[in-house]
Amino acid sequence: VFTFFFSSRRRHTRQRSVSWARRCVQGTDAEYMGYIQQKKMEKLEEKEAKGPKPMQIQLDEGNEMRATISFQNEDHTLGNLLRSVIIKNKKTAFCAYSVPHPSEPIMNVRVQVNEGKAADITKKGLERIGKMCDIISCLLYTSDAADERASVDLGG
Repeated sequence: VFTFFFSSRRRHTRQRSVSWARRCVQGTDAEYMGYIQQKKMEKLEEKEAKGPKPMQIQLDEGNEMRATISFQNEDHTLGNLLRSVIIKNKKTAFCAYSVPHPSEPIMNVRVQVNEGKAADITKKGLERIGKMCDIISCLLYTSDAADERASVDLGG
């Protein structure tokens, strides 16, 4: 009887966390999504108060379809992710990133588009990465909460 109760409770907890994750991903759990947005804004304000701009855009003369974007204090982690997201856009003709030297905290992304502005395509790519991170953090939060609720203190 005890084993059945424990296993059915665990299953019920798992179902609750999955449904909560679905609501969170769909954006209906406004409280948690608002919390994430608040934390993001706090981090951005801290970075802006500290020093130089984290991103500089250099457009080619007379052509907004090509741009080089320099990111301060970033490395291959963001470079490869941003390149892969931007290259999936149908308007993108070319996208590559480089880190000039490991001792320099700069990462450059070169973007060329078929139509539109290169800066706009890059912005859309960064927004898409932000949404992906929100979904992943929401899922991690729900799995941690489910683990805490499923744990049993046997005393001892």
